[in-house]
Amino acid sequence: MYDVLIETTLPGIKRIHQATDTLEDRIHELESVDKDLLRQIHALEDVVGRVRELLLPPEAGRRAA
Repeated sequence: MYDVLIETTLPGIKRIHQATDTLEDRIHELESVDKDLLRQIHALEDVVGRVRELLLPPEAGRRAA
């Protein structure tokens, strides 16, 4: 009786364990992508700031400072 229970339960437990490993790998991958995207956002914000400085008339820049 217990043998049948173990035989039917064990494969399910193994699948759950594999799915957990896969999810953990995916979480790490997404965290890495998130960090990269944040780095790109900051770089783009810097570029936007420089472009705005170039587009402002000189006197507008002095008043803002």
